[in-house]
Amino acid sequence: MGRKSRRIRGSMLLVFSLICALLSPTFALPAAAATVVVQPGESIQAAIDAAPSGTIIVVQPGTYQENLLIAKDGISLRGSGAGRTILEPPATPNPFCGVGDPNSPPGGGVIGICITDANFATGGEPTINHTVMDVSISGFTVRNFSADGIVFFGTKDISTRQVEAANNAGYGIAAFVSSHERHTGNWTYGNHEAGIYVGDSPEAEAFVSGNTSYDNVGSGIFLRDASNGHVFGNNVYGNCIGIWILNTGGGSGATNWMLTGNTANANDMVCADEEEGPPLSGLGIFIAGGSDNVVIANTTDDNVPQGDTLASGGIVLFSTADFGGDTADNNRIIANRAHGNEPVDLFWDQMGKGNIFLANRCATSDPAGLCR
Repeated sequence: MGRKSRRIRGSMLLVFSLICALLSPTFALPAAAATVVVQPGESIQAAIDAAPSGTIIVVQPGTYQENLLIAKDGISLRGSGAGRTILEPPATPNPFCGVGDPNSPPGGGVIGICITDANFATGGEPTINHTVMDVSISGFTVRNFSADGIVFFGTKDISTRQVEAANNAGYGIAAFVSSHERHTGNWTYGNHEAGIYVGDSPEAEAFVSGNTSYDNVGSGIFLRDASNGHVFGNNVYGNCIGIWILNTGGGSGATNWMLTGNTANANDMVCADEEEGPPLSGLGIFIAGGSDNVVIANTTDDNVPQGDTLASGGIVLFSTADFGGDTADNNRIIANRAHGNEPVDLFWDQMGKGNIFLANRCATSDPAGLCR
């Protein structure tokens, strides 16, 4: 190699080294997330309170009698599996998100896990201090609380995974005023409201998939005054309503949901509460005042009411205009299976416009002709 070539190569190596030195701070690897382990007999809440953003809190198998608050960003709360890491109400609840807290949500009761940084002024609208972000809950059983199992309020980029929320007096898993949420592979049953709830969220951007929700005194999955999301591959049965999209006229609408590949069979429980509205039973998929939703390739069989109900059937489109909401418009009901429902497999009150029923495998409909 000639002297000139060696000089060129040396210069190139020098330039490359200088470039690497200048850029190395920009491309430094992120620090590994801190991990904290909680053993039986230790406090989960104490670990949450001490954790900086980005901490993974691993809770070992056992039964923990606590109610929890997460009011900071970037917390990953990981149990050791449903049925192994169990959260139950304590004898003396912590005074937040429940009884004893002057800023608690109206209605009282103790919530199992509350993810929020908000003030709930009595008689007024809640004030969100800051949007809690990047919180995930997985691998827990949350049961027997006198309010909801898990509640997100004023949150973003949140998730629940492989959580069992059972026999709570309110919702199993619920998110209010939230966006970009994922609820996957959970089991919600025996709750006295919906198993999984997404509400008051015009930009929910929710992904609800692979959940099993049954025997709830309400819906298996309830999407109220919330828009934009995908509900895919869930199994809901034994509820009053399998999957419910509801527009109450609260301003958030109930639009742009895609329901695909869900099974909503034998939802025959009766929900009757004068404060909550008319009685409901025997509904597989119920779109009440919702618009621009797509319902494709779902199975809704054997939804038979066991008491008085406003409406019933396998897939039902219904107006909520008489209740302050709106008509159900521009919904696409395509390639679903519906058999053995009463009084019919498909029902549309014909008060909306632009609704399309196409290639549905069913036997009965009102009006006639909606089945393939």
